[in-house]
Amino acid sequence: MEKIGSMIEKIIDADRKTSEILDSAERLRVESAKKVDELLARKRVEYLEKARMNIKVIEKIEKVKSESKISEIDKNCEVVIKEIEKNYEDNKDSLVEKIVKEVIMSI
Repeated sequence: MEKIGSMIEKIIDADRKTSEILDSAERLRVESAKKVDELLARKRVEYLEKARMNIKVIEKIEKVKSESKISEIDKNCEVVIKEIEKNYEDNKDSLVEKIVKEVIMSI
């Protein structure tokens, strides 16, 4: 009988230890999941901060590029306007004559 009692005691002790190990493993799993969630949230915030910084840098670069392009376009427009004005000044008398002739001819 003593052997049976001893065996039952060992079985109960083994069951208790198993329960403790399982409880410990479950706590560890829950803690690990929390840590992973926290790390994920931290990394997400870090990523968004870096992305916002990159956007600001890119915006500055693009602003400089577009201002340069606008300046270049403005210069080209000035050149074209000057050419048109010169062409008008050079040819205004003949243009006026042609217009007057056309008006007279149509009367």
